[in-house]
Amino acid sequence: MRRRLWQAYFFLALVLTVAGLALPFFIEASAETAWWEWMYMPIYVVQLIGLFGFVFSRRLGIPPIWQAVFLISLAYEAWSLFSMATDPELNGTGYGFLVMTVATTLLLQLPMLVGLFLYGFRCKALWQGAT
Repeated sequence: MRRRLWQAYFFLALVLTVAGLALPFFIEASAETAWWEWMYMPIYVVQLIGLFGFVFSRRLGIPPIWQAVFLISLAYEAWSLFSMATDPELNGTGYGFLVMTVATTLLLQLPMLVGLFLYGFRCKALWQGAT
């Protein structure tokens, strides 16, 4: 049962990542988006690769890489949540919308962070087993 939940989450994350990559090409306002606003996409793709390795018990790379990815992801999410909380546009919409946005972000990203942590730090049998 637990494995199926992780697989379902992986496919949800895959759909959301692909949609996040494709959707801006269909929205006119994104044509004026600065290049640095696209920097989150490589992070999400690498996270998705690590989640795949965790969910399907595949050794991809070495544990220190995934430990670094986890720490980078944690720092990115902290920065992202902080920037959302201090964004004047979001604050202007009311605190209810801001709280809902932060809660949704945490709901979607927390399992990713847990999966990356487990993959990088706790899957000793996977990393030490035969290929």
